[in-house]
Amino acid sequence: MAFSPPQSEGLIETVAQIVARRVVEEILPVVTAKVPIEQPKYLTTDEAARITRLSRAALEAFRSKRQGPPYFKVGTNVRYRLDELRAWMESERIETNQMTKRK
Repeated sequence: MAFSPPQSEGLIETVAQIVARRVVEEILPVVTAKVPIEQPKYLTTDEAARITRLSRAALEAFRSKRQGPPYFKVGTNVRYRLDELRAWMESERIETNQMTKRK
C-alpha cells in the first residue's frame, strides 16, 4: 500500500486555484496590456522656426551648409523631429561666467 498523506490532494488543488486566480486577476492584465508607443512628432520648417525662434531662412542656410539641427528630406519636403530639434538646441548651450560662479 502506498503512503498518502491525508488531504494533500485537496491542499494542492486549493493552492493551484489560488495561484491560477492570481495569475488571471493580477499578472495577466499587466503582461497583456498594450503599452502605447509614442510616435516622434515631425515638424515643417515653419514650425521648427517658430519653436527655435530662428528664421526660416536661417534653417535653410543651416541645411545648405549641412549644419544646424538634423532633418529629413523626402522629395521636396523637409521635416524636423521635435525631440531632435530640442536636443540640438540644448547642445548649442553656452555656459557663461555667471553660471560657473554660482556653483
